Amino acid sequence: MNIRFKEIPRGIKKYLRPYRQLLTKPQYAHFSTLITGLIVNDNKTLQEINDALSEKDQSNLNRFLNNHDLSALNELRLACVQRALPTRHDGLLIIDDTLAHKTGKHMEGAGWHRSGVSKHKEWGHCIVNSYYAHPEVSFGYPITADIFTNKDNLKYTYQPVKRIALEQVAYARAHKVKGIVCADSLYYADYVIHALDDTKEKYLLGAPSTLKMSVDRKPRAALPEQFKQESFSRVQIQGRGYYVASVRGSIRGVGLRRVVCSYREGHEDDKKYYVTNLECLDKDLLRLLVCRWRIECWHREGKQQLGFEDYQVRKDRAVRNVVLAVLIAYTVLVLSLLHPTLCRMAERIGRPLRTIGELCRFMRLAARHGWRWITRALREQLEEFKEILSREVLVKNAKV
Repeated sequence: MNIRFKEIPRGIKKYLRPYRQLLTKPQYAHFSTLITGLIVNDNKTLQEINDALSEKDQSNLNRFLNNHDLSALNELRLACVQRALPTRHDGLLIIDDTLAHKTGKHMEGAGWHRSGVSKHKEWGHCIVNSYYAHPEVSFGYPITADIFTNKDNLKYTYQPVKRIALEQVAYARAHKVKGIVCADSLYYADYVIHALDDTKEKYLLGAPSTLKMSVDRKPRAALPEQFKQESFSRVQIQGRGYYVASVRGSIRGVGLRRVVCSYREGHEDDKKYYVTNLECLDKDLLRLLVCRWRIECWHREGKQQLGFEDYQVRKDRAVRNVVLAVLIAYTVLVLSLLHPTLCRMAERIGRPLRTIGELCRFMRLAARHGWRWITRALREQLEEFKEILSREVLVKNAKV
């Protein structure tokens, strides 16, 4: 049975207020319930969220999601987060997709997609995401998300993921998001390279190992063959060893390009290849490639902590609104690290909250006991409060 929460924590409420300008009072009430529920509630279905945080019937929340186009909220979200955490040219605009597994066969937009985990086709929504990250900053934030549909879906227009990726780059630039475009080999194509060149983008684009190139006018060979003769440099990043090398060569249909190859120490058989137009040292390229993993962390945290695949709504508009709500919930948590109470708490306990999971558990604690209890405990019962945090917030999968 769900826990009834005492309040929406101030650390959440403060960063939801800007959205009031685009929503009516009843809409804002449903919106606040949904975002807070995704953060603090263990169960992420609409019924469970509504039971834990609202006195109204759950059908009201359903109608809110099914009957309103909330896409304008994403533009407001980006404007708010960039004022506090501006993007930088030397950051990364990462694009990748994830599969939100489903069981219901009547969900609009769902289809059979290849899972990156099981390597088999599974039923669900394939969600293409763009995410901003910087190697020197702990947290990034999502930019936008689109649902990919298969060719056999007659109700929705099919568009290749590569085209979706290019649209997301254009969307990011239209909303003043900076960063080097980075994607894995799924998004590689001649026309993608040309499109990025035409718009003068800097990029690190994954290349398939079957791609052939010619170095110094020698016969074309696949990338693994080209890098057999190359000398790799070892670079240590965050306590882990990596190896990296790069060469310049001619790629048919693209022209002269730099290709970088990297792998983690002990994983020589899992080399990754990227085509780039960046002019920097190999070790700097490697730092960017390691930072690309942040989008995988976003996918994992979105699913484990924020219900990125737990939604049970069926209509396309409702699905897209819930996906947008997850983006907003994640951004609210990232911004909450700037809240004075969390800054003061980090100073008092000797470290900040470091993961989305810790932030969710902290907000759950605040929703149960109240924000005043948090501030009073920091001021008057610090040692007891530290014990509570260690037991219920700072331990992975802790139950509050």
